[in-house]
Amino acid sequence: MFAAIILICASAIARPDCQENTAIDYRQVPGAYDLPLACLREGQEFAADLLRRGVIVVGQDRYIKVRCSHSEFGSPRA
Repeated sequence: MFAAIILICASAIARPDCQENTAIDYRQVPGAYDLPLACLREGQEFAADLLRRGVIVVGQDRYIKVRCSHSEFGSPRA
């Protein structure tokens, strides 16, 4: 099963280097998914919903990254 997170990253961090321990913030996407594309799709939809509701705000100096993984996700950097 795959799990997804939404990472809110600073534009100064290269996209491959933005992980849960280097992101400004992250949100766990509810659910687990059998297929990687289903995980990615649900993660994108969850991110869009959070943006629409104003739960997360992304300025010019930030970007969103959806990450899917078989493993557990760690904690954001303090």
